[in-house]
Amino acid sequence: MFLIYLTNIIFIIQANSLLDNYEYVMHGRVFSIKHIEKQNVEVQASFGGLLCRLRGEQAHVESLIVDMT
Repeated sequence: MFLIYLTNIIFIIQANSLLDNYEYVMHGRVFSIKHIEKQNVEVQASFGGLLCRLRGEQAHVESLIVDMT
């Protein structure tokens, strides 16, 4: 099991930041949000060529918008 944290805040590297809580951090862009069934959505994002597709409940990704970095 893994934990993914999506945010629309660009962090400035500093001591004791949110970045310290994670082993790996990436910066990317949301390019697609699709409603797939009931309250479930599919979010597609690109992290410098590395593509990611997440599926889950809409409530967890309500703040995401297309072209969001």
